[in-house]
Amino acid sequence: MGINKAVIFDVDGTIWDASDQVARSWSKTLTDIAGTKTVVTIEAMRKAMGLMMEEIARRLLPESLAGLSRADLLERCTEEENAYLAEHPGVYYPGIAECIEHIASHVKVYILSNAQSGYIEAMLANARFARHVSGFACYGDQKLEKAENLLYLMKKEGIDKAVYVGDTAHDEEEAHKAGLPFIHAAYGYGKAVDPEGSAPAPSAVYPIAKGLLDW
Repeated sequence: MGINKAVIFDVDGTIWDASDQVARSWSKTLTDIAGTKTVVTIEAMRKAMGLMMEEIARRLLPESLAGLSRADLLERCTEEENAYLAEHPGVYYPGIAECIEHIASHVKVYILSNAQSGYIEAMLANARFARHVSGFACYGDQKLEKAENLLYLMKKEGIDKAVYVGDTAHDEEEAHKAGLPFIHAAYGYGKAVDPEGSAPAPSAVYPIAKGLLDW
């Protein structure tokens, strides 16, 4: 029986950039709630994306607004965000579709994010590579830190050996906690400390993953 190998991708800063669309969605939701114009900037959203949902809320949302708590505001913002993204998708990085399709012809491809429930589905709704994705996991569904979620996904899917592709030092730290090599999506939002590989573009992910997983 062979070894089940997989490449697991992060979403924001790795597969697409949806910071503009999510900032617009949250701004609209908060404006509707407050009754006055409220703006979440693209820059603030980009810096927060990839963090745990509660930390994103702490950075971007007030403690309360129009009688709603921060937790209530987060729930409203993320629910409306998913619907907004289905109609106004983020920008997929050039070459990411070909990268995922190429990898999927050799090993399975999965997605794992710290996002809310429904976010990955919204991203896949307009993705031409969606049929090549074998499964996914997110914080919103499992309520697990990324390292624990990686281990959960691997156990659930019977994955023996995997690499994680992400764009931040936090992604790198969580991959290493889970015992996985990390490929830095250097074209994304953040930096890495000591990744096993660094991809300046999506097209570079394939050869690095191939070397690490030996397919």
